[in-house]
Amino acid sequence: MKYVFLDFTGSVSKNDVQDVIVNSSIGTPKGYGRNLDAFYDVLTSLKEDVIIDVLGVSSADEEVQPYLKKLEQLVADAATATAGLNSGRVIPVEPVDD
Repeated sequence: MKYVFLDFTGSVSKNDVQDVIVNSSIGTPKGYGRNLDAFYDVLTSLKEDVIIDVLGVSSADEEVQPYLKKLEQLVADAATATAGLNSGRVIPVEPVDD
């Protein structure tokens, strides 16, 4: 079983979100399209059991939150369609005031 944590805390753009995905242990292929359709393809082609935890959505920039909500739904949809994929939890990470 593989655990993948996608922490979007501080993300302010779709590019930031895709950077988190590419730099995670999920394993995006060379030529990954850096969009939600491409991410769905990655998730539904996984060959091992994976639990994905999504963190920091509520603390990401307001501009990118609708994109992250779509990503959360995409992960849940992929988990339904793919044996061995579990959408895990969506974990809110609140910003800490210094």
